[in-house]
Amino acid sequence: MNEVLTKVNKILPQLPYLPQTFRLVWKAAGNWTIASAVLLLLLGVLPAVQVYLLSGLVNGFPVLMGAGIHSSQFYQSWQAIALLLGIWLLTRILNNLSFWIRMMQAELTQDYISELIHTQAIALDLAFFETPDYYDRLHRATLEARTQPIALLENISELARNGMTMLSMICLLFSLQPLIANDCVRNVCS
Repeated sequence: MNEVLTKVNKILPQLPYLPQTFRLVWKAAGNWTIASAVLLLLLGVLPAVQVYLLSGLVNGFPVLMGAGIHSSQFYQSWQAIALLLGIWLLTRILNNLSFWIRMMQAELTQDYISELIHTQAIALDLAFFETPDYYDRLHRATLEARTQPIALLENISELARNGMTMLSMICLLFSLQPLIANDCVRNVCS
């Protein structure tokens, strides 16, 4: 919970820049942004799917212990274990794919921002380049413009993914044990 609050406190001052950042990233890497959003949704829901499958496996374990190796419950349990391992493997693959897509997004956005800065610098009078104050501003803009939009997007994406996971876990709790879910929601909200 403290980790989430720390991230929220880190993101709050950056919220006014969010629409401009999304427009900038969309212009630079629109298709990669769509792919990143789809992966974000999938990676937010998959932990709840894993918990659901694991709960079914745990609930069926006593029946399995009394059934024996040649029973249909034994084979169903192995199918559930294989499915759980498949979901786990899919999560790992999607995590790696998400990392790769974010890197592509970052590269394209950095290139786009550098192009915007160079275009603006070319349009200026040469006298601007002779003053140290302007040169310092240009240098800071070049350095910060490459990292700040991507850092903001990373923070918002991580917060959205964690929020999606929390929401899917709450929905799973409500479906499995409504009384426990009510207590959990009451404790989180208070």
